[in-house]
Amino acid sequence: MTAAVVFLLLAATAGIAVFFVRSQSGAPTKVEIRTPTKAAPAAPKKNWLVGKGEELDGKAFHIAERQVTIGRAPSNFIQVADPNVSRQQCQVKPHADGLEVIDMTSTNAMRVNGEATNQAVLKDGDMLQLGAAAFIYRAQGDFGANAAWAPKQAGEGVRNTTEMMSGAQATELARAWTLYEQHDKDLDAAAAAMGMSADVFKTLIDQ
Repeated sequence: MTAAVVFLLLAATAGIAVFFVRSQSGAPTKVEIRTPTKAAPAAPKKNWLVGKGEELDGKAFHIAERQVTIGRAPSNFIQVADPNVSRQQCQVKPHADGLEVIDMTSTNAMRVNGEATNQAVLKDGDMLQLGAAAFIYRAQGDFGANAAWAPKQAGEGVRNTTEMMSGAQATELARAWTLYEQHDKDLDAAAAAMGMSADVFKTLIDQ
């Protein structure tokens, strides 16, 4: 009995293994086995602020290409529960050289790498400080779940304001917050669902 002779040609780029098997009769038989190809690696995620110290320690906020705000009010993309931080302290947006931060209030100072400033472009590793809260800017990477989508803290002041409202006002505020959560904290989308401008909607949920 003649043993079968096997020739292997591996096309690595196509992920195909081709076997030519010569049977006892001498007629070659072609057998293809497709091997799984590796998926292309995902592109690194850009623009993160990683909390350092206090209640934000270790929490990562993925800014990506968004233009967002940071402050004490729950309507901010990043909420900082510190009485020394303004309700809407600063605006954050992508910049060709990193991440631009603009102070929106003169009451409470914003610091970058320890120095008070009204505007700065963060580079990888820079520290942004708002009151007792601090963030390290990371230009790219994957730092886990985006903490910006976690439930915000309404705070005692918001609860007291709601209790003082009339029934209709409280119902409107509750509906606004429900829509805000349903639209993944997208202020414009939630405002449109309420049938009002984004500015009016923001004033409503900042009460």
